[in-house]
Amino acid sequence: MKKGYLQRDPIADADSIRHVSEKGARRKRRLEPEVLDARGKVQRPGEEQRLIDGASPMMQRLIVAALETAMRKGELLKLRWVNVDFARKRIVVRAETSKTRTGREIPITGRLQAVLEMARTALDAELTQAEGDQVSTEDRQRANARACVFGDLTGKPIANTKRAFETAVLQAAGHEPKWTAVGGLSKESREALRHVNLHFHDLRHEAASRFVEAGMPIHHVQAALGHASLQQTTTYVNVMWDGLQGSFRQFDESRPRCNSVVSEGQIDHSLVYNEQRSADSKVSVN
Repeated sequence: MKKGYLQRDPIADADSIRHVSEKGARRKRRLEPEVLDARGKVQRPGEEQRLIDGASPMMQRLIVAALETAMRKGELLKLRWVNVDFARKRIVVRAETSKTRTGREIPITGRLQAVLEMARTALDAELTQAEGDQVSTEDRQRANARACVFGDLTGKPIANTKRAFETAVLQAAGHEPKWTAVGGLSKESREALRHVNLHFHDLRHEAASRFVEAGMPIHHVQAALGHASLQQTTTYVNVMWDGLQGSFRQFDESRPRCNSVVSEGQIDHSLVYNEQRSADSKVSVN
């Protein structure tokens, strides 16, 4: 670095990368699955459904988008309609809105497309009602294309979604949030939130884990997450026990019946050296 051959300290970079990797690996939070009774009837809805039930319409769309795309919250909040291609069913994440400053494309699932179409219809209706006949159709379409997908009713960007998400998390846990006069959570609600221990970024981990459990190749998951290395992607994947057990069961059933590797009878556990010979086979063991 003194000679000018290097611009950055590689040792410092390695320590930073290791710290980020270890931090990501420690996070094992998954959404709770639904609880079924003996007859297969839903006894308690899963945490995802409870989150959606307790969220505002904007936060509902944001939660579904995070689980269907594994996009970061900042990328979702900066996403504009011009970067949503319904014809080719893809979302274009622009480099300037990405944390890593690299662009990528993410396919639109059927579930996400339904949510996006509802949001687009609501935006068109809101803008049409607000502007009336004073704006031409072409100007309205251009304005709609610049609007934020996960913005307010008129498509303007939302700066902070913390309160909306915390409300959804607490209500999903059965706790009615209480707010102080200054706008923060009460002590009781903060303690309940700490106990639930769910962050919005956990939805990105959840999506990556679901992709892998569904059989998606790991390098495709890496492309969707926008990671530079597979090592970073593996820190996002937390396989649930049910999925792991099912994979082993499928593996066990897919192979032919194994033959016994040990024949019946007495097993000689004595060591055989180079100079010794087996009494039965008379074959040297080397």
